Amino acid sequence: MEIWSSFATILGLISAYKAEGRARDGDDYNELIKWLSEKRHKALIEELNNNQILSLQVKKLLNRNHDELMDGLNNLDSLIMQLASQLDDFKGIASAIEPSVQLSEQAIDILRQFDKSGASQFLEVKTSAGSNYLFLDTQGKLNINEPRFVHDDLTQLLKLGLLELDFNKQGCRIFKITRLMVSYLTNVK
Repeated sequence: MEIWSSFATILGLISAYKAEGRARDGDDYNELIKWLSEKRHKALIEELNNNQILSLQVKKLLNRNHDELMDGLNNLDSLIMQLASQLDDFKGIASAIEPSVQLSEQAIDILRQFDKSGASQFLEVKTSAGSNYLFLDTQGKLNINEPRFVHDDLTQLLKLGLLELDFNKQGCRIFKITRLMVSYLTNVK
């Protein structure tokens, strides 16, 4: 199985299993395997039997209560939709399902400026006039077109894992590049 396909299949089947009310109180892993067998998911059963780390993580997931698991799946769904809404192949589907899911133009512009700069991190410097975002390991700074919404945009980018957050000794935020950000930008036009 391909990585994304396996991930989506496993999460989808666990969600369906939980939705049927079979594991509301953390029913055990063997019941899931029995259910998968009834639904004829031989390849997944084989994968779970051959991959101890995967089976341990599925057991851990099954032990979470139903509402917590569903909240986690809903959060994951939201994050995937936000990313998909920026990719040409998936934009139409994502927008049809959730029209308000897209990243702002400014958020994407922040990523593009950061990548183009060659920097690996930038520092948020608060001033009386607002905030400036200075590249730390190269010259220059981010140009922010909508300062009112920069906090929201940066929060979204962090939540999606497109940026990583750190702090300097003075408590100022430092935003770091991620491989996911660079990969994401190669797919966004």
